[in-house]
Amino acid sequence: LYETAVKLLRPVASMPTHDLHGPALGLIGNCHARLGNDKEARKAWEALAQMHPDGGLADGAHLFLASLGQEEPLAALPGDLPLPPANMYVQVLDRVTVLCPWTVSATMRAYNLPNIWERSQAILEDWTGVKPGQQPVIYISISGGSSAGYPIRLCACRIKDPPDWAAGFAELAAVQLREACGENIARLPALVQGIARFTAASLQYDLVTETRDAIGSAAAVVLPQQDVINTREAAVRAFDEFVREGSDINKLNADVVCGLLFKLLDVQGLAKDRLIDREPYRPLFAALKAAAEEMSPEQALLVAVDKAFGGQARGHLEGWRLAAAERLSQAP
Repeated sequence: LYETAVKLLRPVASMPTHDLHGPALGLIGNCHARLGNDKEARKAWEALAQMHPDGGLADGAHLFLASLGQEEPLAALPGDLPLPPANMYVQVLDRVTVLCPWTVSATMRAYNLPNIWERSQAILEDWTGVKPGQQPVIYISISGGSSAGYPIRLCACRIKDPPDWAAGFAELAAVQLREACGENIARLPALVQGIARFTAASLQYDLVTETRDAIGSAAAVVLPQQDVINTREAAVRAFDEFVREGSDINKLNADVVCGLLFKLLDVQGLAKDRLIDREPYRPLFAALKAAAEEMSPEQALLVAVDKAFGGQARGHLEGWRLAAAERLSQAP
């Protein structure tokens, strides 16, 4: 299989002006490494790093060169994987491990997605103040479907040209939130999903914008912010509708929770300089964990957001008929 792949890729790798020249060199290097031909693998990766120095593939080539001949430790993975790890592209970073079918790996690396996920996890750990007990593992599934668990599953259909820029953010956030907020929060999945959706939009806005100009692909110039704006507007509309219909706390869903977080930024005057600001919610997670031990997840959310804003949000929560001030004042 690997010998055949090298034979098929070689014509493209001999054409430096071909759009797929870089990916072909990377895949040839990967094939030779799997065959144990370290010398040929090194030759292909060095050519890739030299001829395409500005893209995500070059970063991958440098990583491969540094680890050539070394076995990377893999976390134990439960459940069904799309392929055995031995037959997949594997990248072990400090905070995340990524497994991906070879057929998708070149596009994933070209857009620097593993490094974006690594940076996302670093932000999540710093923001929530919690380091997960298990390193998150992201595997790209050729059989479709996405899920936020261990390991995190992402559909290969999202790794396209250009990719679905939102891929991985909500899934990483949901895993981190469950770690930070405790098991009681899992009683209301919509709560985790709503906060994860807000968090994912923030990560997408910051990280994709920050990295897109350095990716080296014309297709990456398309601004990802419109996806974030659409998410924000839809969530705020859902929250406004929720309030108009009577603010029944038992009818909270992910859109409403996400909209509440966006709305609080607006009414507190914190959405003028930045489209999304995570910082006001830094104290949210410890407060949510403590409150959820003594009350329902729905009520814990209201207490936690009030504490995140130093008690300044309670007037708005009352106005939206979500909570009474005395209940918030007595909360743990």
